[in-house]
Amino acid sequence: MPTCKQIVELATEYTEGHLDLLSRLRFRLHVATCRHCRTYVRQFGVTAGALRRLPEPEISPELADALLGRFDGWKASREAAEERHPARPSQVVFPRSAKSREGSLGAAGSAVAALAAFALLVLSASNRSPSVEGWAVALVLGVAALALAALSSRFSLGVVVASVCAALAAALVRGGHGPLAFSTGLHCLGAEIASAAGVAGAAWLALRPGPSAGARRVLVAAAAAGAVAADAALHVTCSASTSLAHLLVFHVGGVVAAAAGAAMLSLPSWLRQARS
Repeated sequence: MPTCKQIVELATEYTEGHLDLLSRLRFRLHVATCRHCRTYVRQFGVTAGALRRLPEPEISPELADALLGRFDGWKASREAAEERHPARPSQVVFPRSAKSREGSLGAAGSAVAALAAFALLVLSASNRSPSVEGWAVALVLGVAALALAALSSRFSLGVVVASVCAALAAALVRGGHGPLAFSTGLHCLGAEIASAAGVAGAAWLALRPGPSAGARRVLVAAAAAGAVAADAALHVTCSASTSLAHLLVFHVGGVVAAAAGAAMLSLPSWLRQARS
């Protein structure tokens, strides 16, 4: 017995009477035992009957000859043009989407702001460490912050993770024995939060008007990169930058707090976008 799919494929031949006797019997047996196929065949027959009753369109011989003449002329002219100027394979250029341009602008704003935050914190500090190791860690971390800010439009979540890992690696390399330095730590934490807000704000200005849900993730990555830029500067301006406990709690903690705060601020917008 044919399946329901085969019934649908054979409906036209059955309606027009083109099935042989055995196939017609199998067709009718399936339709008799299947309510859905029976309804389909009935509707198909009504539709086919209505179409057969429609009058055929009448085209005058003059109009038909004119249409065929125009088609032949168009075909001949096209073939002649192709013989004179053979077609060359053209290079297909895929335009950048609005979202891609939007993300690139945000990443550029983040990178510039991260560099500015690093330079401002270093130049405005009254005390700068003479340690070569501190300057080396600061420069490496600063370059990392600049690179992460530039990549914020492509790897938003990856930038956040890499920012925390970079701050943690710098703390483990530089840190040793020392006090927690709570009052100094609050200053460091405030500097990282301010830098994160400035870099995210620069990205937001580049994304205006109305950044999309995808671009808002760029702001979170930009905030994390901005905190890393401040952390880099603090390695040569913070008096407790050789204390591992201080670096873990306030420097690495500042990067985590900046990224988490930016994510929490953007969360309502993401929810609105998902619901809409």
